[in-house]
Amino acid sequence: MTQSHPRPVLGTVLGVLLGLTGMFLLWLLGVLPPDRLPLFGVLAVAIAVTGALSIQRLSAAKGAAVAIGVIAALCAGVAATGIPETVSGGALSDGCTLEVTSTSGAVVTPADTSATDPLDVARGEVLPWHGETADVPLGQRASAALVVGGWSFTLWNGSDINSDDTVIWEGDLDVSQLLDDVKDASGLELTGTFHVGGVIASDATSCEGDGYVRVAPEGPFSTALLIGVWVLLVAVVGGIVAMTVAVRRSFSETNTGDTTIDDEEGKDHSPETGESQR
Repeated sequence: MTQSHPRPVLGTVLGVLLGLTGMFLLWLLGVLPPDRLPLFGVLAVAIAVTGALSIQRLSAAKGAAVAIGVIAALCAGVAATGIPETVSGGALSDGCTLEVTSTSGAVVTPADTSATDPLDVARGEVLPWHGETADVPLGQRASAALVVGGWSFTLWNGSDINSDDTVIWEGDLDVSQLLDDVKDASGLELTGTFHVGGVIASDATSCEGDGYVRVAPEGPFSTALLIGVWVLLVAVVGGIVAMTVAVRRSFSETNTGDTTIDDEEGKDHSPETGESQR
């Protein structure tokens, strides 16, 4: 008898790859940042869908189906814990001020930004910014971080950056220069929606904040990184299609094999006596 061959492990792996690749693409295109809600929500859906395609018949692998369902449910649960982060948007400590003036003349603060409504910046723009630390000189410690999946990953640390005891900070952000510096350091052209955070502190108090900034790409294939992610996505989808066809074919061969065995057994026995004719 030919046996069916569900592939739950392969389906789960492909689901994780599909979810991560899809979220990475949404990030680079500036659609959504990889906050906890979208990141784990996309993972949950991708694992559930590819898991179902890898089994196709619940009776063929009940235990594996339950395991995949548990993994998808866990991802969905983690995603749910990110709802407050997504709903609240950016924020800044009470008594602290940070304002950026966009090219349209609008004054934007961290609290004005969110995952779906970030501060848009582009090459060629020079954006004035202004900050205050509530008449308390800060700068003994400072850091900047990128928030991914609800966790902060430190990009820069500094200390003793305010020897003049300044309480008012201001300057001009040259977007082109910043993007060029990132490209020189990493070899990658920066695009996407970013959830960034920062802190400047002294022993007595601190100013902490986070917000959303978007550097939109010129097109869906405008950078080498975007092209690479698209290629990876096509490869993952191709693997899912191949897996789905292979599992479906194994079920078809099982049904054909069972039918053939039944036919042979019918021929080997007399319909009148039930004894073998051989």
